[in-house]
Amino acid sequence: TISGTITSSGGSPIAGVTLTFSNEGGEATTDSEGKYSHTVNHNWSGTAKPFKLLYSFTPPDRSYPAVTSDKLNQDYTGAKWQLPGL
Repeated sequence: TISGTITSSGGSPIAGVTLTFSNEGGEATTDSEGKYSHTVNHNWSGTAKPFKLLYSFTPPDRSYPAVTSDKLNQDYTGAKWQLPGL
């Protein structure tokens, strides 16, 4: 299981972020508290990348070589884009 929380730089949770796990690892979506949890196959290798329209994330993705145990606290920080004129 890979799990963590996605928050703003001020610590507010960001709900509705989709994390895509490459190499047929599937997807997870953050809940109202910004938390996600996703089970991948034993020995899965790939990259997890968060996405939400009009947001950027730090780090932009995380790489996992041969997952054989739980990966907890895999947190991201999101920032909403500031679009001119909006």
